[in-house]
Amino acid sequence: MISKPDRPQLVMLVVLVAELALLLYLAQVFLIEQNYGFANLIPVILVGFIVHAWLPPQWRGPFFVLLFPISTFILLGPLPGAVLLCLAVILFLLCHLPVSITMRAAILIAFAIGLAAVRAGMLDTTIPRIQMYFQTQTLPIVSSIFMFRTAVYLYDLKHEKGQVSIWQRAGYFFLFPNICFPLFPVI
Repeated sequence: MISKPDRPQLVMLVVLVAELALLLYLAQVFLIEQNYGFANLIPVILVGFIVHAWLPPQWRGPFFVLLFPISTFILLGPLPGAVLLCLAVILFLLCHLPVSITMRAAILIAFAIGLAAVRAGMLDTTIPRIQMYFQTQTLPIVSSIFMFRTAVYLYDLKHEKGQVSIWQRAGYFFLFPNICFPLFPVI
């Protein structure tokens, strides 16, 4: 059950929502990342923030991860969005193969080389529309999400001390701003 915040918390939430709305308005006015569709994501950010703030703590992680596919389909459409999500989930699952970290890294590198060959047009996917999405829309975004974070993530998996939920793990890669900010920094 969603808990009701007390009056000071509610006032603080209203202030934060107003600040976020102003910031998003300014991003719209100054055309921040308009080429990548940030303007289309503004409603998702605002509504997502409000819903996230009202959710109980145990539901916040899954909700945050759910914003990634929603944003993907809004910005890319159904087929390229599905291609991107499939590639991202495959890469995420490769990070968790039941083999040594060295072997996982080698498999990930081989997979990345294959994706690079598809992007360069050296390998054909046999489905022209998917080939087009690979080359123009999905691979640049998937690459920006996984390129640097995978090395940090594998290191953390190797040296992990405590219990980490699947939602924290997925949330590391599946941050919804990645869809419109391809140069989003390493977290």
